[in-house]
Amino acid sequence: MAEVGRGAPAARLWFLAAASFSLYCLAFVRNYSLAEWWNWPQREIGSMAPDGAQGYLIYGLTMAALFAIYLLALRAAENARGLGPWIAVIGGAILINAAMLLAYPFTSGDLFEYIIRGRVASQYGGNPFYDTPSLYPGDPFLYYSWWRYWPSAYGPIWELIARSLTRLSGDGVVANAVAFKLAAIAAYAGTAALIGLNLRATRPSWALRGVALFAWNPLVIVETAGNGHNDSLMVLFVAAGAFLVVKRRYTLAAMAMVLGALVKFIPALLLPLVLLAAMRDMHGVRRRLGYLLGIGALGAALTVVFYLPFWEVGSITDLLGVGRRSLLFTTSLPALLWELAAPRLGVVEASRVVSGAALGALVLWMGWSALRGWKSQELEWFARAGISVFLFYLLVSVLWFFPWYLLWPLALGALLPRGGLQKGVLLFSFSASLKPAIAYFYYVVLAEGEQLTTVRPEWVLTLGTMLLPWVFFLGLALRAGARRAAEAPPGGQARADDG
Repeated sequence: MAEVGRGAPAARLWFLAAASFSLYCLAFVRNYSLAEWWNWPQREIGSMAPDGAQGYLIYGLTMAALFAIYLLALRAAENARGLGPWIAVIGGAILINAAMLLAYPFTSGDLFEYIIRGRVASQYGGNPFYDTPSLYPGDPFLYYSWWRYWPSAYGPIWELIARSLTRLSGDGVVANAVAFKLAAIAAYAGTAALIGLNLRATRPSWALRGVALFAWNPLVIVETAGNGHNDSLMVLFVAAGAFLVVKRRYTLAAMAMVLGALVKFIPALLLPLVLLAAMRDMHGVRRRLGYLLGIGALGAALTVVFYLPFWEVGSITDLLGVGRRSLLFTTSLPALLWELAAPRLGVVEASRVVSGAALGALVLWMGWSALRGWKSQELEWFARAGISVFLFYLLVSVLWFFPWYLLWPLALGALLPRGGLQKGVLLFSFSASLKPAIAYFYYVVLAEGEQLTTVRPEWVLTLGTMLLPWVFFLGLALRAGARRAAEAPPGGQARADDG
């Protein structure tokens, strides 16, 4: 009986992996096969399914079923022991990702944006930070791009990788799509491995569940193996930085965040927390100052080295993309505020005011999170502070929200104990996964009913995507405040709580 008991979690995990694999294949790979749809640009579920509304209904129901299976898998992994459950989690992830590799990117066309900008450099010798895809009208990928009149919005490390991948893949649509998807899957695998190593070093009993929490999350799989988002590479550097903080390799941790920011700027939000971790372990003003100066010099050198191949005489803001999307708002609290302010202040002034307020709020929250981290004695303080910054950015300050942004907090949420914060991240990832269906409902179903004049899109998109996580995290904050008040000694101050 003892042998059966030890084998039961592995068997349950294999069963759940098979159920997930079947759903991914039946709902996504079969209906949106890359082999079938590769020659059709700018496709998504609504234009590939025979009935767009039915296609998105199936998508939503499938995601709900996949998340239900995922939660059962997390429960099965929680107390599993031995090699068998590890083989099941890793093997299941390999099977599912291998299947999704064969799917056309069915909820986002960003993969083709990566390809066309990589080709600007590899095929035409252009500069993706200055030259737009529209300058190359004969390119076979041009009509796959929604953003053909915009230069790159990413960092130099990503554009160097995109240049290499497109040079190797030639002109084939399938070859390029598979190459970029494989790069995303490789980064995803690296992130899962770093989560496992991190937890094995700190909380070994959490390691299997933590790996499964990231690697089996349906949103992560759809956005990585399905849509090939480069956030997967950026998150790899975040996971590396978190692991290096645990190992107290603070210089390497800081450089990991700098390198991640040279893919997409987001890891720069965590760099102050890495510096804080170093300051906590160092004594003496001279040593701390020397560390900060050294990190500044190394970070600046890395930035120059990677941007230098793309630098041209002209505005440095064009190269860095500063303010390129400052007038773009969607699916966010600032988007709702902009909707209210624009009729009174005008488009440009409302954008300036709202984006400035969002940035100011984020800076204040980063300072608060750093202060709490400085005082915390918890082993997971860095992951908790980092996820706090990411969640505040996504729930309050981000101007422009898309579902794949949830990869960021999920990579850190996997390092936390089972609790309110982790549950909130999982709920947010499910809510975010439904955004494509919500968008289709508004732009097609309501449009056909001629109700667009009475229901503004941002209210539908934002509330449909964000309301559940807003309510959940507000409730979590209120409960934490009540707990601190109850624990406060009479006539004294409430104790700091990282809950």
